[in-house]
Amino acid sequence: MNRFDICEVWSVLAHDYGLYGIQTRLDKMGFKSFPMLRYATLNDEQLIMYAERQSKASRTGPYSYKIGSL
Repeated sequence: MNRFDICEVWSVLAHDYGLYGIQTRLDKMGFKSFPMLRYATLNDEQLIMYAERQSKASRTGPYSYKIGSL
């Protein structure tokens, strides 16, 4: 998985969980997601990463630093 794929996962998570701080970091990195980016457009590797982060967010709360870093 390359850096772009990882940024796409974080962008979808930021949208789904209201993690606007992460979206701000993605913007500073120069990442611009395409308008149709959503859970259904992620590939298999991205879905696995999304599921791991989603699981942590549900246990620790979406604003926790424990869900991982970019």
